Amino acid sequence: MKPVVTLSLVAGLGVSIANAVPADVEARTTYPTVRRDVVVIGGGSSGTYAAVKLRRMGKSVAVVETRESFGGHTSTYHVPGSDITIDYGVQGYGDVAVIRNHFASFDIAMDQLPLSETGFGISNYVDFRNGQTVPDFNFSMDLFGFKKQSERYPYLYYSTRLPDPVPKDFLLPFREFLAKYDLEDTAYNMFYNLEGFGDLLSQTTLYVLKYFNREYLAALDPGFKGALVTSRRYNQQLYDRAEEMLGDDALVSSRVVSATRTKSGVTVVVRTPNGVKTIQAKKLLVTMPPLASNMEPLGMDKTEKALFTKFAASGWYVGLVRASGLPVNFAFQNTRPDTSHNLPKLPSLYQMSPTVVSDIYLVRYGTTGQMPDALIKRDITKTFDRVRTAVLGKKAKALRPAELLAYSSHYPFNLHVTPSEISKGFYNKLDTLQGHLSTWYTGAAIISHATGALWNFTDHLVDRMYETK
Repeated sequence: MKPVVTLSLVAGLGVSIANAVPADVEARTTYPTVRRDVVVIGGGSSGTYAAVKLRRMGKSVAVVETRESFGGHTSTYHVPGSDITIDYGVQGYGDVAVIRNHFASFDIAMDQLPLSETGFGISNYVDFRNGQTVPDFNFSMDLFGFKKQSERYPYLYYSTRLPDPVPKDFLLPFREFLAKYDLEDTAYNMFYNLEGFGDLLSQTTLYVLKYFNREYLAALDPGFKGALVTSRRYNQQLYDRAEEMLGDDALVSSRVVSATRTKSGVTVVVRTPNGVKTIQAKKLLVTMPPLASNMEPLGMDKTEKALFTKFAASGWYVGLVRASGLPVNFAFQNTRPDTSHNLPKLPSLYQMSPTVVSDIYLVRYGTTGQMPDALIKRDITKTFDRVRTAVLGKKAKALRPAELLAYSSHYPFNLHVTPSEISKGFYNKLDTLQGHLSTWYTGAAIISHATGALWNFTDHLVDRMYETK
């Protein structure tokens, strides 16, 4: 059996603007009001792409990001005492022009790797509850049947809007979609290519089709040239260079306190590590996950609140663990012998995979909703030690416990609404919000987690923001 290869072609967004910056950060300075053409909320993948495009169009722009640096779902670890970097968030990209061009614009070299060279070691299918190998395990790697269905809906790659009436297949729980098209033997493969989607079998099929689009499917095709990766295996470099380009307009470790939005412009109050800044702008671009809790500081009106309160989300968490003793180049995937399609029940660790550094392992964890980071971190190391003990037996007693070297939460992930809301035109209403109160929206919740689709959508949206009416 060939290993499942998870490329994680995902793109990142800012986290909660209300909670990510410590509440006890006091303003030491109140700056004079500054004016910009656009304020971007979120320095993840879509926010950074938009800000760079706007700057190159000659527009003034400020980006508000709660984390210490741009990047969103991109996470890179620098191995101490070396020039080695390990990407433990986004791993690779589909081979589409917008991705090649964006990296090239910052002089970042890319390689294209065949699918066989992008994996994380030799897969072992193990029940993470007890560390026991699942015997005689088999599943289908053939996604041709799903691809055939996906190709019926090319508009999902570039548009938020859906037909009216909404195609019935979009509204099916994914387990029913798999059964309808005799694709059930692909469930395990798809589960591990859709980490972060929560309970995949219960997920509404629309969201699987939006993520598992032509870009992602092409990268997974064994006959394709492969996925794009940075030559240095340093995805964070793109965001570092974008921050340098924006200079003082990259407001990291900052959060929106309040905003006033009208059809003629916006005023945004931002708490930064050095004090409060007030920014007046002609337009606001929201790229963070638009959960109601994130949108609250922007002052939602009734129309916005009626939409954003409908979103729910699952959780995806990534990290690096230091642990010795395991067989070289062995990877472990959580596989249950007693569940439908052998899928693990969440919350749980998805996988433990080797990296370019011996004794450092990539780990990924999933939840169906929000969960405290402390509990997730504890479960990651406990599960790792439990599996290692089962693999090594008595030899494991002499080893130091697993150590979590790096960790990043990507909650909220895969924002979704109910099939009922979809059928009532939720996404067409969402698209109609573009430009309302001088506010525009992009990000994974609007179009897709796949980077190429996201950047293409964002590129066209920025042009749309400046179309002459």
